Amino acid sequence: MHILSYYGDSSEILPNSQAIKKVLVPEIRTELKKLYAGTDNDFESFLSENFFDLHHIPKANVRPISLGLGNLWRLEIDHPESTVLPCIYRAPREKSGQTRLLMIC
Repeated sequence: MHILSYYGDSSEILPNSQAIKKVLVPEIRTELKKLYAGTDNDFESFLSENFFDLHHIPKANVRPISLGLGNLWRLEIDHPESTVLPCIYRAPREKSGQTRLLMIC
């Protein structure tokens, strides 16, 4: 479990059931296979080793939950000993010239 907070704009989360892994979208998967140079047996390892499997997109008509400003949140992470699925987390969008501070404990 991680505790995190950003200084600046609020982060957002979604339940797992309201998002899809980008690597499962056929068009994205096709483009990733163009980047991959190994055998078909190692493609899933390639996705994991390069963190492509950690990116999600929200399903249609889903509204993210704002974590608010100035709050610390305990979020589950994807770990073999975790008892629950992690939520889908989206950091605030970066703004040119604005510094962000992330605290992870």
